[in-house]
Amino acid sequence: MFGWIVLLLLLCAVFVILHIFILPKYFLRYICDARLFEGRGLRRIVDARGVHIIYEPNAVTRAYMPQYILSERNGKKYMICRIDNATRAVDYDILLFNKSGKLFRILNVKENIKREGFTGEVKLPTKTSYAFVTVRAVDGIKTECANYHLSPIWLCFYIALCFIVETLGFFAIRECIGYCFGGLYGETYLSYTFYLLGGEVGISLLAVLLNLIIMFIVIKCSNRNNLKRGNANAGK
Repeated sequence: MFGWIVLLLLLCAVFVILHIFILPKYFLRYICDARLFEGRGLRRIVDARGVHIIYEPNAVTRAYMPQYILSERNGKKYMICRIDNATRAVDYDILLFNKSGKLFRILNVKENIKREGFTGEVKLPTKTSYAFVTVRAVDGIKTECANYHLSPIWLCFYIALCFIVETLGFFAIRECIGYCFGGLYGETYLSYTFYLLGGEVGISLLAVLLNLIIMFIVIKCSNRNNLKRGNANAGK
């Protein structure tokens, strides 16, 4: 019985790791042509506070944000953008790439400007290798913005694998629970009927749906970085 309990706990751990870390990391991929956003490095500054690189964005973004600065201080990474002095509110995205060149996150920043000519300082994930900027709206007026979204093909792979993992996981966990209790209860619990199998498949589908809803909520929340209080941290 002890062995089945250990196996049950191991299966639950693998189930959670697959859903939280493995599947989203490798199968939720963005479609994005980095050439549409690529900035040009203008200057690299090293001072007592850290390393700062000044970039010039692409022509479309440059009309609203002439420059943006990536800084690294004490192992932490930040971004601040220069904007037109007349701008009072801005909505922009920061596209984050890792050292492999993969777009791993898109931060959306909606900000009411407090310091003329500059946005607030945004803290970036430590694994950020480089970042591009694209402006969605300025003072409530939408701008021309390039398209980037989750790949539908990889999303289909993700859904299919989630369904397989859910179904096999439920069957395996059910087996472990049955052997843990054993006896007549175990025999009853381990018996299979058409309705029982259909019910487990149905539960798997519902679990996948719930998992997708939670996943999209998490992505939406993690990608949003609202600075509606203004940019009091700018320049600090």
